[in-house]
Amino acid sequence: MEVHLFSKRGYGNLVVQLYTAEVNKSAELKKIEALIKDIRQAKKILRMHLRISKKTITAIIPRHIQSPVI
Repeated sequence: MEVHLFSKRGYGNLVVQLYTAEVNKSAELKKIEALIKDIRQAKKILRMHLRISKKTITAIIPRHIQSPVI
């Protein structure tokens, strides 16, 4: 699932990947990608728009960097 977030500041340069466990027996991980420009604001924006908790966001990965920023 790819989620595009837009705001007045023009977010859209970075890909933010976060993993949420489904509430079921298998507890499979879902990957959600969101396009964000500012890494520092990414977690706050994702929580606000997707209504998820802080603990579900595991990594923020810019497109040009392979290692995650946690």
